[in-house]
Amino acid sequence: MVIAGSTGISAGVTCITPELLMPRDFDGSWGGLDIGKPQLAGIVQIGGAACYKIIGVNYTGTTHLWIDTKSFLLRKIHEVDNVGGSPLDTITSYKPVVQQIIPRNAF
Repeated sequence: MVIAGSTGISAGVTCITPELLMPRDFDGSWGGLDIGKPQLAGIVQIGGAACYKIIGVNYTGTTHLWIDTKSFLLRKIHEVDNVGGSPLDTITSYKPVVQQIIPRNAF
């Protein structure tokens, strides 16, 4: 329940990484990522990084993921949904940074 409050504010983005890492612990009710029948569609460049492009299906369309080949960090998500007969594209891009000190005044 710790991330439940931020889920609504972030439109489910806060649940995406945990759901990818622990799919058995999520039942789809959190509003995170839902991907079935994932297929590797190749390796492409995203922000200067080589990334695996993975395509799968969701409840109402398709989901595309780009995962860094070296760090395995999520770089981009593109969801294509057909809601009520109208297409809806949602693209979320990430610039992950690891092992960086966060200054106290950032909080």
